Amino acid sequence: MQRFLECNREKFVFAAVATGLFLVLRFVVPLMYPFVIGGLLAAFLYPVVRFLHRKTKIGKGIWMLALLTCLFLLLFAVLGLGGYGIVEKGYALFGEYEKYLVVVEEKAGFCCDWLESRLHLERGYLMDTVKGTLEEVTGEWTKKVIPSIFRVSFTGMKTVFSVGAFVIFVFLSAVLFVKEWEESSGGIFSCFGKYVHKVVDFLKIFLGAQLKIISVIVVICVIGFWVSGIENAFGLAVLTAAMDVLPLVGTGIIIVPMLLWKVVNAQYYPAFLLLATYICCMIAREYLEPKFISDKTGISPVFILLSIYAGVQIMGFAGIFLGPLYVLLLQICYEEIVVQKAFCAERE
Repeated sequence: MQRFLECNREKFVFAAVATGLFLVLRFVVPLMYPFVIGGLLAAFLYPVVRFLHRKTKIGKGIWMLALLTCLFLLLFAVLGLGGYGIVEKGYALFGEYEKYLVVVEEKAGFCCDWLESRLHLERGYLMDTVKGTLEEVTGEWTKKVIPSIFRVSFTGMKTVFSVGAFVIFVFLSAVLFVKEWEESSGGIFSCFGKYVHKVVDFLKIFLGAQLKIISVIVVICVIGFWVSGIENAFGLAVLTAAMDVLPLVGTGIIIVPMLLWKVVNAQYYPAFLLLATYICCMIAREYLEPKFISDKTGISPVFILLSIYAGVQIMGFAGIFLGPLYVLLLQICYEEIVVQKAFCAERE
């Protein structure tokens, strides 16, 4: 037994490290999101901050704060425009509510008439039943709307304060990190320098790949929506591309309802174009993701996809990034613990 443990000691150590990494990413990292994000921003922006510091002799912390402020304002502007577009689209949809209701009732009446004739039911029986059920559901929903509005308003106020505190801690941690970030042996990251750089390089590759894929899908969707006669094609294309990042959600959550609506209205050619757009989006991600991520990191595309799916299931939205990061850290640990030990043993 002792000999077995000695022969497989590295494997047991690797298993223990893998378990520890999972527990850290699952339970510790969520408690430290502002500091983790601040550290990553410091790692990403440090070369720019160092360059500006050398040229102007202004403190690194000041430059880091200025860059973060610019990024925050840019992100706020993009999200604001996207939110405005969604609200505008929702308002337009609400304004044409009666039009959509007439179409739905017409199609539902046709289906009910067909079923009544086949089942030998009284004419109008099914349609009256459907309308009665919808009225009951609408009545119950209306009773719950007002209390829900107050709860959502209170929760929204708490969320605003939480987001504000989160952003402040991200800014502070990034400024402190960048002031301490040094490539010399005296820096706080000296013990883990090469691993930190590997993680940062991986995140650059991963985020860069996602941005490239999103850009390609935006172009595909803009063309597909435009030729299909969809209004606000660009805004919907951006929203569709953003949804494509989420596993098991993808572009279908936006395209499929529009496709079905075209079919309901007997607009088969636009529906076919939307179906072609949906297929092109799926093919683009399946082809580009391995090319942009796996080929540059050496991680199998199967593991990339599995890590994103498992990460989202276990850690929520953050799992999109933490899942692949866990796989990368496992690869680093395996190389350091198992492969390196085996290489040293062979040399001896």
